Amino acid sequence: MTALWQHPQLGSFVFEDGEWKRILNLPAFDAFAYTADSRLTTAPNGDYSLVFPVDGGEQIHPLDSAVALATTLVNHSERLARAIALAIWNDFRGQGPDSGMWWHDNIVEVNESIDCAMSDTNSTLPFPQNATDIQALMRLFEIRIGSSAYEYDYPLIMFRFYAAFEMEHDVAVLSDAQSILGIGGDLDVTLFLS
Repeated sequence: MTALWQHPQLGSFVFEDGEWKRILNLPAFDAFAYTADSRLTTAPNGDYSLVFPVDGGEQIHPLDSAVALATTLVNHSERLARAIALAIWNDFRGQGPDSGMWWHDNIVEVNESIDCAMSDTNSTLPFPQNATDIQALMRLFEIRIGSSAYEYDYPLIMFRFYAAFEMEHDVAVLSDAQSILGIGGDLDVTLFLS
């Protein structure tokens, strides 16, 4: 029998593989409209996987603090979508906190990576000129909210993206639903270095 958990604002979740999961409608993230990746067969439609990993795979409800992050995410999704694009754009230009990634303060290599990825897919994308342009280079595929899986003492949101500039490892962004706290390779993302 499948376990279900109901939240008054977030809806109904199913427990699978040690995680509470559901599809959540967040159309603000459709701005991340990258489609040149072979893993992407449709345009964004507002629906994204929301996952609460559970420690040890036990069938318990998500932490209240993780659920609070999810409700804040829903209420502020437009602001968070813009903040993600701006944080990545700033990291490309070496402004703001340092992600520790190869692309920090390295827009030339970012553009070379995009060019290489586009030639592999017979597609074209403009090189980014501002934060809004970042959205054409990325596509959200999952939102995870938890703590121990990422070795933090408190829950964080991990936004997981396909990205034209990092096709090998994809990209993840950490947030507390108020600000962007880290950018990096998918599932290896850490908090900003500075």
